[in-house]
Amino acid sequence: MKTIVLKDITKNTVELPLIFLRRKAVEQMTGLSKSSLYQQIQLGEFPAPVQLTKTGMAVAWLNTEVNLWMQSRIQQRK
Repeated sequence: MKTIVLKDITKNTVELPLIFLRRKAVEQMTGLSKSSLYQQIQLGEFPAPVQLTKTGMAVAWLNTEVNLWMQSRIQQRK
């Protein structure tokens, strides 16, 4: 399984497997609604999804990008 190494908010190195997350999973992880999620993408404040099919009918987000976004939100509250 492909993994990526990230630094978490405590500056520790964390190795995460690369996983595609579908929209409902992203909503659950972030607490954002569907409309808020796509609004944040339009504003460039949330990672854009990856097209899983040529038609673009199926999209997903990389867990690592969602985790980095969540960490950035945590750091902003300090």
